[in-house]
Amino acid sequence: MGEQMIESRLSRLTDGGGPFSPLGEFDKTQLAISMLGEIEEIENLVRDRTSSRIEYQLALAMQNYSGWYVRGDERAPYLERVVAHLRKAIDAGECVDAKAELARILIEERLVRDLDSALKLADELKKTGKLPDCMSSTVENAKRW
Repeated sequence: MGEQMIESRLSRLTDGGGPFSPLGEFDKTQLAISMLGEIEEIENLVRDRTSSRIEYQLALAMQNYSGWYVRGDERAPYLERVVAHLRKAIDAGECVDAKAELARILIEERLVRDLDSALKLADELKKTGKLPDCMSSTVENAKRW
């Protein structure tokens, strides 16, 4: 399956109003099962031939899944997968969005918190003038913890 087709499938998973969104009167359990199955199928398809863009979108898709369908500490393994995809996105090529999102998650998500790594990423982004404005207060708060 080509990269364009994979990105098309991923856009359905990252679109807040897409077919996997928990909005409306649908069977949320079935939506959750279908969404996770779609993510895992794409993960298997791209396992050996991925790109920064695909890994970033997989991270967003898994983040949506964990936010929409998983509660409490049960989110930990899914957030760990989000972090892994973001790290792969960064390793596969310069992906400013992935760095910023990884820094945010490592600060804000207690279950995967790693302030040292987050602040290092934020510092790299700040040095190049690419730290999103919305991250400034988050980073400053994290420095005080």
